[in-house]
Amino acid sequence: MKKFLLLLALPSLLVLTGCATFRPGTHKNRLRINFVHDPPTLDPRKSGDAYSSNIQYMLYEGLTYFTPDSSQAVPGIAEHIDISTDKCTYTFYLKETHWSDGSEVTAYDFVDTWKEILSPNFPSPDVHLFYVIKNAEMVKKGKKGMEALGVKALDERTIEVRLSKPTPYFLELTAFPCYFPVKRETVEDNPQWAETVNKDFITNGPFRLVKWRHGHEYLLEKNPHYWNARCVQLDEIDISLVDCETTALQMFQNNELDILGSSLSELPFDSIPTFKETLEKHSIAASTFCFFNVREYPFTNENIRKAFMYATNRQQIVENITQLEESPATNILAPVLRRTIEAHFSDQNHQLASEHFKMGLEELGITKEQFPITTLNYFISGINRQLAQELQYQWKSVLGIDVRLDALNIKVFVSKLSKRDFEFTLCPAIAQYNDPMNILERFKRPANPKNYSGWKNARYSELLNKSTYASSDEERFNLLGEAEAILVDECPLFGIYHWNYSYLKQPNVQGLYVSHIGSIHFNYTHFDDEKN
Repeated sequence: MKKFLLLLALPSLLVLTGCATFRPGTHKNRLRINFVHDPPTLDPRKSGDAYSSNIQYMLYEGLTYFTPDSSQAVPGIAEHIDISTDKCTYTFYLKETHWSDGSEVTAYDFVDTWKEILSPNFPSPDVHLFYVIKNAEMVKKGKKGMEALGVKALDERTIEVRLSKPTPYFLELTAFPCYFPVKRETVEDNPQWAETVNKDFITNGPFRLVKWRHGHEYLLEKNPHYWNARCVQLDEIDISLVDCETTALQMFQNNELDILGSSLSELPFDSIPTFKETLEKHSIAASTFCFFNVREYPFTNENIRKAFMYATNRQQIVENITQLEESPATNILAPVLRRTIEAHFSDQNHQLASEHFKMGLEELGITKEQFPITTLNYFISGINRQLAQELQYQWKSVLGIDVRLDALNIKVFVSKLSKRDFEFTLCPAIAQYNDPMNILERFKRPANPKNYSGWKNARYSELLNKSTYASSDEERFNLLGEAEAILVDECPLFGIYHWNYSYLKQPNVQGLYVSHIGSIHFNYTHFDDEKN
């Protein structure tokens, strides 16, 4: 075994945040933010959306966590980590850390949480992130017993994890909410523990939940039992739930909110030009795509799908709709995930759009007049309505066809995605760890709940498998690049734009950070009254 001294990254982190020298003022340090959607769940085992993840990063912590300076995973609850020479066995040695009720966090809390997620009947939308663990997928499908799972607690503070093959991004996974622990006694005694504030709502992160009015407000306070509590400078985080973006903007302008933007509460579309120069912007591993259901006519046809792809003017969209200096998506992977800068296809190309549309019609045996009116689904949030209308207009202009728009609330939209109850849809894909594989592996199997298209390709899957055994980063990324090219060529989805995480903050708010996967963290956030 070789010692993986991630702990060495921590001293520079302390210098960066200045936590040791912070002197709080006499007033209470309360950060005020807003969510436009009520997070579907506060249980990290069950979340699969950005709103739930946002609050779970405040309430919980995993074996590793993201640093402000590099977004790399460094030890959180883990003290240090050993990795075997074949890179298939990880041994985590835990710090002495505590739950918000003062009891000790143990290796058994992690192991029992993961086993619960992998039990066949447990609903977890991100369970596929565990499939790098030996026998995890077979256990989830009920084909092997839990004793075959490559996870065990060696003692109260030691966890051994055996992977099915080398996984370069495994430590990144352990920083994601689905890998966070829940207190095992709590789960056993009260299955509804995460549905309201109660004595069993026990967490291990920088903050703890003290007030929750469903549909209105969350109030979090600093967790005094958090292992790094001395660096947490906020006393409270007040999260309002206002679903009107215009009202949220007015609250910010009236100094009733400290931060506004991106995954918290987006700016109203019409206000973007006003604040464009003052917005903080971070390129993140997130993109907006058009997903086709490849099992639904007429999108069973590859050329029809490509016609829509080439009929889309991405440059027009980022200049006039999103307006936040995003990158037009002429590939699948966002810039922060890419190791090359080549585009896989050109932006809007009328000739190619017409050629593919003609070939598709011939293959389907129909005329242009017989082409059905298709329905594009999207969820009601931010600029999605304007984006959907612009796409509808572009496709009508280039292809001469009508597309119906169907605006859905977030719960109905997610339900339709999971059931593949759609023809094609406007949908984001946000990376859950900082590696190209997180986006690409979603399309490895049709059964993956995030493979909304239901697409598969044997060569594509083979390339992803080979990449895990690559002898160098260069070889690995070349294999992943070849896989991405297949995904673009067969077009079960196509990119529209790659995101910038953009937000407004009051001048005195300092020390928040946004990771490469778009998660926002307040561990080191504080107020500088001199900049008020």
